[in-house]
Amino acid sequence: MSKHEALNHFNLDHGKPVLAVIGGSQGSKALNDTVTASVEQMKMNNIQILWQTGMAHYEQLKHFETDSPVVKVFPFTDDMGAVYSAADLIVSRAGALALAEIAYCGKPSLLIPFPGAAANHQMKNAQNLADRDAAVIIKEGDLANDSFTEAIQSMIGDKERLAAMSIKAGGAAVQDAAERIVDEIVALAEA
Repeated sequence: MSKHEALNHFNLDHGKPVLAVIGGSQGSKALNDTVTASVEQMKMNNIQILWQTGMAHYEQLKHFETDSPVVKVFPFTDDMGAVYSAADLIVSRAGALALAEIAYCGKPSLLIPFPGAAANHQMKNAQNLADRDAAVIIKEGDLANDSFTEAIQSMIGDKERLAAMSIKAGGAAVQDAAERIVDEIVALAEA
């Protein structure tokens, strides 16, 4: 889906930046609390938000949905392609699948790794994109200060930086991952 089609799909203004906040199917309390604290500031800066809260958090957060500037709040979506296409910047945890999607779609991201992940793997995942200048990392413990809002405003207002990050994110993707997996399965089956 093209960006134009995705913006129309969500009834978003084509002239305003779009932030997608993705907390996963279960949502992230830390991400949701951070967006809750900063949503008014983002709206004042005409940032449109696609906010995937997770099922457990949706009922308490759905009242943030507005028409102008647009804030769309949803518990979960099967249409992540449209979310990625519409977004100028992604805010996400740093699970392997989320980062694979972000890289494949070539999207700049602000990553907040889950600090309780086994062997700190989310930080390691996030660092891979950050080392390529495709992402910015904020530790969950640093969300309480203004670092989140400042990072969003700094990044989303810099189209050249976002474009460069997009190219670098796309370069991190393994474009033929499915073919490689099939080849490995076939090789194992034939062994």
